[in-house]
Amino acid sequence: MPTLSDVQANELARFTASQELVSACMQQAGFEYIIPEANKVVTVSGGGFVETEAATAAELGYGISIVLVEDFEQPGTEADVYVDPNELYLTSVGESERASWQATYRGDEDVPGCAAAGDSAFQQLTSQDEVLALFADQLEELYDRASSDGTVIDGIASWVSCMQNQGFYDYAYPEDAVYDVRARFEAQGTSDDATLQDELQSFERQVAVADAQCPFNNFGGWEVVLENTYAQYEQQFVEQNSAEILAALTAQESS
Repeated sequence: MPTLSDVQANELARFTASQELVSACMQQAGFEYIIPEANKVVTVSGGGFVETEAATAAELGYGISIVLVEDFEQPGTEADVYVDPNELYLTSVGESERASWQATYRGDEDVPGCAAAGDSAFQQLTSQDEVLALFADQLEELYDRASSDGTVIDGIASWVSCMQNQGFYDYAYPEDAVYDVRARFEAQGTSDDATLQDELQSFERQVAVADAQCPFNNFGGWEVVLENTYAQYEQQFVEQNSAEILAALTAQESS
């Protein structure tokens, strides 16, 4: 089963390959093109989601019931918004050059612009995705094998023991701690009872702090071990089935 990191890495590869082709096309036409930063979106903060880490567990817990509103920037401030560097470039040139740049980038109904140059990179990587889909069952089995690998099982056991040593006896897996806090938060609903809110936040901090002290924790600990273990099984699979994978890729590219 592909992990979130697999998906993100694939999307980054798509973006990078596509933007490099666009940049080459624009430069060949005599224009400057600045590749935007990957995984940046034009947005504002204050959405109520806090990405936490072990170092901030005592303050933020898992970021479920604890939202530090005062730490968020006001929506619409310059710090909140990522601006495409090409937009900044276009504001620095004359109207004629700006129009020519935009026409070259966008193209028209008859002649596609440089923006379309990146499509081939997406199509190539998409064909690879389709090939991987042919091996979906085998890859799913690899994930199951990785999840039951001795390294992962031992890690879970060490986490459970670590949490029990700190007074938390109800969790069989690292994710259970997060699920427990989330379930309590959802059960509390929209209650404005300050006492209940304080109790839940205190509990969340206690669990998160205990969790952060364990090596197989929810702050990247168990996910890294599982992903590394899966990667080892996946590499073995690729090596053992390289001929079949290559044949499928060749067939896909020629179709």
